[in-house]
Amino acid sequence: MVLIPSLLRSRSIVLLFLILFTSLPLSAQRPLGERAVKSKIDHEVTHASQSVTGRECRDHVAWLADDARGGRLAGTLGAIDSANYIERFFMNQSLKPGGLNGNWRQSFIIPGRTGQRGPLETSNLLRLKVSEEALRSVDLKYASEFLPHADSPDSILSGDCVFTFGDLIASDPRGRDPLKDRIVILPVPEALSRKDLGDFCEQITSRGSTGLILVGEGAVPADLQRPDSWTLGSGDRLPIPVVRVFATGCNKLWKISGRPERSWIFQSTDDGPLPMGRPRIDLEIRREGRDLSQGSNVLARFMGSDPQLRSEFVVIGAHYDHVGRGMIDGLSRGGKGEIHNGADDNASGVAAMLEIAEAYALLSKKPKRSILFVAFDAEELGLHGSSAFVASSGYDHEQLHGMINLDMIGRNDLQSVMVGKRSSDVSLGIHLARSAKALGMTLEEEGMEEFLDRSDQAPFLRAGIPSVFFFGGLHDDYHMPQDDLESVRPEKISNVARLAFLTSWFLANEAESVSSEPTSN
Repeated sequence: MVLIPSLLRSRSIVLLFLILFTSLPLSAQRPLGERAVKSKIDHEVTHASQSVTGRECRDHVAWLADDARGGRLAGTLGAIDSANYIERFFMNQSLKPGGLNGNWRQSFIIPGRTGQRGPLETSNLLRLKVSEEALRSVDLKYASEFLPHADSPDSILSGDCVFTFGDLIASDPRGRDPLKDRIVILPVPEALSRKDLGDFCEQITSRGSTGLILVGEGAVPADLQRPDSWTLGSGDRLPIPVVRVFATGCNKLWKISGRPERSWIFQSTDDGPLPMGRPRIDLEIRREGRDLSQGSNVLARFMGSDPQLRSEFVVIGAHYDHVGRGMIDGLSRGGKGEIHNGADDNASGVAAMLEIAEAYALLSKKPKRSILFVAFDAEELGLHGSSAFVASSGYDHEQLHGMINLDMIGRNDLQSVMVGKRSSDVSLGIHLARSAKALGMTLEEEGMEEFLDRSDQAPFLRAGIPSVFFFGGLHDDYHMPQDDLESVRPEKISNVARLAFLTSWFLANEAESVSSEPTSN
């Protein structure tokens, strides 16, 4: 086709205009306060975000919100177990410890709880596991299945076991003493005298044993009507921790060992002490009860790639504690004494944070800034974990480029999420909008101002750190025993997790740094 000269001139003018417009700097093309971002999301980042699934989120919620966690009240065994679960997951993703001196934890004292002790029932533990890494375990019941010996020292101990019945002569052909660094399991058909028990403990201690478990009829306490009387003792402590297992506790121990008691006895009579493949034992003995004033944040780092920016961090946080059995005034809205599992509040947020950590671990392309994952303790008691982090984590406020908080994200509409942030955090808002658009999600900000000081983003905002609060909304089961696994929507958790992942990615890769100015929020 032959071009008409007039049409050619007009096209030349349009072409000249486009060249001049596109040659302008990007800052001249976008509204004041907005930051340059790429228009296309990297394929690898999209793929990593899709690794977050509702099924895996549900699995995390199921473990954290199980009755076995007892409601995860800060300082209790359920909260400690949850922190261990989170730490183990971070380790399995090959993340780095995020605390001071290469630690996974930031310990702190929970204000107002100094001197408070938990009941003996939950302060003393005998846990049977098939391996050190096993997520499922069997906890024997205090008083009805196990009790510490009256003269046992207080102890926190984990270890493998060795079975013995009769002859203690080492028979390992390699010459290694099978008792060394193991907990001895000893069947006792009849009660041992205090002298015989003391002599046996001295003998196995000299060979490196770390503890003793007495099993059977001879281990039944003389006064089961007063199960806590063991705490009085005689004052003459044994050299190693000693626990008595009786009644149905014996059956549970032999079942997890994989062999009946008679089989162990038969072989040990001929071969001497036998190292046991299982159970792995976790043992805790506390005469005065568990110290409930101890809080523990769990921290993990995913390091960035930019030499100039990798010392800055985007924090992704969620609190893992809940309200226990609702016995503390003001924490429960009903069902006092019942386990409050807190599936939505906040097993859902923790599940999302863990899945985001896994998504980052899948990336070969790293963000410019580093990502810091923080599982906060004692949020329900007054934002104590996040306050302790902002005050004394070892990270300067100038290092914290932004914060994303996930709390109660497992209910209501699948494709929408409530978000709370300061209107002055323009860049953060742009990243949120871009992420939501990519995922087809709706952001709801109306009415969120009143929630900005009610979760773990509050201490960060007061320190002037740009922060956003992802929230699924209130419901009738809030702080009630009915907040259970069956009521959460795993797809909602995974949708919000993907949204938080993309938002954190954009925040970690933006060009410039922001200065922190404290706010009164």
